[in-house]
Formats: sequence, C-alpha cells, structure tokens
Amino acid sequence: MRTSASASGRCGRRSPQSRLAIAVALLLTIAATGAAHGDEPATEAAEAPVPPTADSSISFDRDVLPIFRRSCFGCHQNGKRQGDYRMTEFAALLAGGESEQPAIVPGDPAASYLLEQITPQDGHAAMPQAPAAPLSAAEIETIRDWIAQGAVNDAPASGPSYDAEHPPLYANAPVITSIDISHDGRLIAAAAYHEVILCDAESGERLARLVGLSPRINSLRFSPDSTRLAVAAGTPAEAGELQVWDVATRQLQLSLPLGSDTLSGVCWSPDGSRIALGSGNSVRALDANSGEEVLFQGAHEDWVLDTAFTADGTWPTRAAHSS
Repeated sequence: MRTSASASGRCGRRSPQSRLAIAVALLLTIAATGAAHGDEPATEAAEAPVPPTADSSISFDRDVLPIFRRSCFGCHQNGKRQGDYRMTEFAALLAGGESEQPAIVPGDPAASYLLEQITPQDGHAAMPQAPAAPLSAAEIETIRDWIAQGAVNDAPASGPSYDAEHPPLYANAPVITSIDISHDGRLIAAAAYHEVILCDAESGERLARLVGLSPRINSLRFSPDSTRLAVAAGTPAEAGELQVWDVATRQLQLSLPLGSDTLSGVCWSPDGSRIALGSGNSVRALDANSGEEVLFQGAHEDWVLDTAFTADGTWPTRAAHSS
C-alpha cells in the first residue's frame, strides 16, 4: 500500500472502533519522515569503486567477494564466527581469527593464512569444510593474485549507519512486513527499514522509533505482559538478528546474532520466558532474558516462516515452506 503523508507526525486518523485501521495507517507516519527516492531511506552517494590499473587487474568487489559470499560467509559472519573469524567486514577479513595469524597480508600471499587454509595439501583443503565444495584452482588463483596485487578493497561503500539520533529517512512508505498490537491494547508496533515504529493505538500518535542494526525486519511480537517487544530481523544472505526491546524505556535489551540469513516468525511462550523463531530451515527457542538457546531443530527441508508455542508453553510449533 502506498500513500502520501502530511507532516502532522501522526500514524493515522482516530479510529477507536478499528485499531487495525490505525495500524495500516502507520504507513502515513513512516512516509512523512524524510525525502528519499523510493522505499528505502535516503543515502549518500556510494563511493565509486577503485578502477583497475595495469598492475591491479583483480577486483575484490567483482572477482573475490562473490567467491567469499558463495563459499565462506555461511560459516564466517556475525551469526556464525567459526574459528572466531568474520569475513563479512573487510578489516576483520584481513585480521584473521583464533589462529592469531593475519588471514590476509596485502602484497604477500605466502604470509596470508587464509590462502594456506584454502589451498589443498595432499588433495585436501582445510577450508571450506565439508559438505561445502572446495574452491576450484581458478578461484584460489584469483584470491592469490588479489592478495599479491595489494588486497585492495574496491567494493562500494555500504551506506550510512542508523541510530535513534539518525533514523532512516523516507519519501514513500516502505513495505510494512509485520504489525502487532500489545496485549493491553495500548500500543501498535510496525516493522520498517532498520526500525520499528511505536504508535498509540487509540490516538494514532507516533511515540517512538526503535532503530536497530539490521535492515530487514520480518516479524515482531509483543510479550504477553506487553512490556517487551521481540523482533526477528537480519541482513539477507549474511546474518539474522533477534532484538528484544524494553517497551517503556525504548531501550534494546538484547541483540543476538543467529544463523546466516534473516529470521522470521517470532513468538513468545505463554509465560514470556522463552522466544521461538524461524532461522532459515531451522527452529530455535531461546531464553527471553539471556538469549541462551534452549532448543534447535534443523530437520526442515525449507524455510520456517512462522512459529507458535503450544498452550502449555512446552513446545514451539512451526509453519514451513515445503516443496
């Protein structure tokens, strides 16, 4: 649904008879918060990639990054730092992990531990680990040449960072992927880009913008006592994130990286002690206070789209996409 908005700072017109109408009208508030061209926030122009030169023909962005995304990021990103090595941020990619050896030494392939790990010895490479396919000889040579040529990062800038003081800006209403009404009937929460919008359910007044790390929010739910808000979010193809917000203080209580893709289908146990969610083709249940994982079930053949606890709160059930 697309709509224009006034600058009133409201989420919608009064409608005591239909809080759902106010929830849909949240689009008006989000649309009024900026002047970008399109559904996502305005961003400064990305830095232009460093053009190839005669002695730098291998591009990190074009040639190397796709190899890492396909073969490495699944185990070496925020949600799964195998070997305490994170490859999704360039500085961490160079630094290395628990081996305490630099993974990449610009200009020196022989001193780069990453290259040692991906190069087969006696027909076997330490990385990627099975069941992932090993890198081809051509892929290894591409990485080797890139390191030898200085390991230049020519990827465009990823865009601005957002926080409560610098929230996203919009010209048009973004896609609203999830809406929930607090159990006490006082609040409406709507998922947007990098943030959750809180509104008064009776008046439609916008009360707060809860700005988090993850760009995509797939699902959100108020706790049974309406004091907390669980958010299933993440960065597509990189990492999932569970956020738990204190509704009264508007403070983020918990930010937990999970899995290697965006999360979905968040729900609370009836007593509010646990949170369940979908994480790719798995279901996870976690302690709502500590974030400790109390259940992991990865037997699904496709995406888990939604979860719900049984009436006694013993087990989470789920709805999954199936082929």
